[in-house]
Amino acid sequence: PPEAARLESVLYQLTQADDVEVFARRRAIDLVEGRVRVIVELDEGGELDMGVGVVIESRYQNLVRVLVPIDQLLPLSQRKGVRFVRLPQRLVANNEQE
Repeated sequence: PPEAARLESVLYQLTQADDVEVFARRRAIDLVEGRVRVIVELDEGGELDMGVGVVIESRYQNLVRVLVPIDQLLPLSQRKGVRFVRLPQRLVANNEQE
């Protein structure tokens, strides 16, 4: 990603992909109507400006889960108060036998 971008590298790659749907499917990235689900980590006391097409799904402390148009990922990551933009963590089932 560009130096000023505070964006997980796979999300930057998504913004550059020729076929975003294929890229997202291969990496298990959630796309919803042309938007990607991400976590925005805010600076202490930071607020998230609503951008064009950004939908806030939930918030907990300095973490905000949003749906954002792919072409808005880079601008979002460069906004004042945004520490980092990343994919949500996936829960992995523990299949170990005891």
